[in-house]
Amino acid sequence: MYPTFEDLAKMIDHSLLHPTMTDARVRAGCELSRSYGVATACVKPYSVPMAAEIFAGSDVLVCAVAGFPHGNKHTGIKVAGSVRAIEEGAEEIDIVVNSGKVLGGDFAVVRAEVAEINAACVSRGAVLKVIFENDYLGKDQIKRLC
Repeated sequence: MYPTFEDLAKMIDHSLLHPTMTDARVRAGCELSRSYGVATACVKPYSVPMAAEIFAGSDVLVCAVAGFPHGNKHTGIKVAGSVRAIEEGAEEIDIVVNSGKVLGGDFAVVRAEVAEINAACVSRGAVLKVIFENDYLGKDQIKRLC
C-alpha cells in the first residue's frame, strides 16, 4: 500500500526559521502548513502565539526552537525558552545539541543538558527533538549522539 498525500504531509515539519522571515511570511507559511495538514510548523520563539492561533482547531502542531541555531546558549536559557514556548502554545521543541561540547568529548554535559530540557518539556506535555549539526561532527560523534 502506498502512503496517501495525508500520510506524507504528516511526516513534514515545515521550517519557518530563516532569519529574514517577516511576520507576514511566517503567517503565510503557517496558513500553508494548516492547509496541507503537515505535522508541525517550526517557528522562532516570538512567533509561537501567532502560530498557535492559526493552528487552533487543526491537528497541525506548533514547534518552537530553543537555543537555535548553534546550540551554544546556557542550558538554563534553553530550558526557560522551552518553557515559555510551551506556555505560549508550542507542543514540540527543537534544540540544537552543543556541538562544541560534542567535539570536545564532553558527552556528560551534553547528556545532562538534553535530560534537563527534556524533563522541562515532558512535564509540560511537549515533545523534545534534538538537532545535530552534522556539518561539524564526525561519524563517531554522530553515532554516539544517537
